[in-house]
Amino acid sequence: MKNAKALLKRLGLGSLALAMALGLAACGKKNPTPPDRTDSETKEETKEEITTGGDGELKPNYSGKTYDYDKFWILMRNQSDFANEMAIEKITESSTELDQKVYYRNLTAEKQLHVSLQFEKKSEDEVHQRVKEANMAETDAYGLVINHGMKIFHEIVSGYYLDWNSLPTVNPDAPWWSQNIRSAWTTPSGALYAENGDISYLSVGSSNCLFFNKNLVAAAQGTDPYELVAKDEWTFENFFKVVEEVGANLQSSGGCGYQSEKNRGPMDAMYATGYSTIVINKDGDTASFRIGVDNERAITAIDKFTTFVKGEYAKQAKDLGSARRAFRDGTVAYFDDNIKVAPTDYRDMEFGILPFPRYDKDASYQSLVGSGTNTFAIPVKTTDGFRSCIGDVAECLAYNGYTSVMPFYYDTLLKGQSVKDPQSLKSLQIIHDSMCFDLGHYLNPGGIAFIATGVADGTYSSFSNALEQFKQSGKIGADLADWLAK
Repeated sequence: MKNAKALLKRLGLGSLALAMALGLAACGKKNPTPPDRTDSETKEETKEEITTGGDGELKPNYSGKTYDYDKFWILMRNQSDFANEMAIEKITESSTELDQKVYYRNLTAEKQLHVSLQFEKKSEDEVHQRVKEANMAETDAYGLVINHGMKIFHEIVSGYYLDWNSLPTVNPDAPWWSQNIRSAWTTPSGALYAENGDISYLSVGSSNCLFFNKNLVAAAQGTDPYELVAKDEWTFENFFKVVEEVGANLQSSGGCGYQSEKNRGPMDAMYATGYSTIVINKDGDTASFRIGVDNERAITAIDKFTTFVKGEYAKQAKDLGSARRAFRDGTVAYFDDNIKVAPTDYRDMEFGILPFPRYDKDASYQSLVGSGTNTFAIPVKTTDGFRSCIGDVAECLAYNGYTSVMPFYYDTLLKGQSVKDPQSLKSLQIIHDSMCFDLGHYLNPGGIAFIATGVADGTYSSFSNALEQFKQSGKIGADLADWLAK
């Protein structure tokens, strides 16, 4: 296993920095040995995995306690990919190596802390309802809640969650917790009600990138996009140019140069300006906000992208499934999607990876980590004793994600097995370095997360028109009032 220095070097990419019913309590009767959930693995294999850790240079901030809880309930969404990154409860002969890493990460926490992790999987809306009900009636119902980011942030402003800074065994400065999140999601008073980092490998996998079909681009005999990235010339202007080159070559067969899903492309274009949607300002005891994209450069950028995506060589798909099929079928040359689909949906393709282009050379790369990724929160109705356990469990899962799961996911699965050329490795580095957890996208005050989508689909005549309507409605300020007061 890589030592801590090597891991720190890897994470120089930007620190990754990532109740069965209400009547059931999170803590059951004491049971010093958690249920044996191993299948085919031997005890020797288990021992080897659970003793794997850092080299002594970096260590988690454990309390040193063991808890003997036979039920530590984690309430989470049930969508397969998001559930599987947390809740692999047994391994079999068909289990992937990634699933095994997740399983042993969880087993490490169980053995070290004397807890038994229990996962209650529900739909996103059901998770939301359970959290609401538990907040009204239950104490220590759940240790962690994991859900879609927008759901979590809606519940934050309702007062359902605990400040992560109140848990002494959670070290938010550690590289296994995202420092980008800490700076973006901390409230004006300094509280942090949601977390992510190496506890979730999809905190990386949910970042957006631009895939391209290498065979289609080569057939067009146009500009090499890799060269534009290498020369620091990967901008809207040059992106439009390469799309037109390959799009003209595909026109006769009914294909197109670039296809965007209805939300993803416009959002990517907005963050390509280098701005965030919402900027929180604090002056003494007073907090205020401004719309970060309310400026001439952002307005011009979004309007240019909208014109482009409605033009001759690009189009906008109505749903993600059809957009992915078109890319796999070879009728689309460039397509923006999550990095996580590289080892699955596109594994049989000859594809390249690019960061989404910047608006111009004055803008910085920003790779949005969509709010659909798993987001982690702690129910506010927890006793002091249980909070200590929660902190240790969370720190243990994040730390072992850092030392085991994330290195395998990023270095082996993405870099080693999915990426097909050195140029894509450079792109992956850029994407990692520029991962963005924009507060406005997760909190979505007044619906501003989808403002660029509204321009692209014709809801608004222009981006300036959209901004004016948002400002006149006053909804952003009304929705942010609770956040600004936290």
